[in-house]
Amino acid sequence: MDFRQLLAFEAVVEHRSFTRAAESLYLTQPAITRQIAALEHSLKTRLFERMGRLVQLTPSGEKLHLYALEILRLSNEAEQVVGDVETGKSGRLAVGANSTT
Repeated sequence: MDFRQLLAFEAVVEHRSFTRAAESLYLTQPAITRQIAALEHSLKTRLFERMGRLVQLTPSGEKLHLYALEILRLSNEAEQVVGDVETGKSGRLAVGANSTT
């Protein structure tokens, strides 16, 4: 399981469609299908029930969805925190003074 697979998985969950998920990520539909197939293969389970053009989560997919949301949230939070340190929005501030002030 890798980060790109989780991004593809969450896009499919959100859009309930491989095609619309692909469009939202600026990828092709076969690329999304490959990401989901690889994720299902690595987890040894089906994550979606395919019903024509629409998809629905399986019970395993519902469980993964909860973890994927948290992983993606933590990733965004980490990027924000590191970015804040780099731009000076957060970090350590050292204040010096001598005894006469």
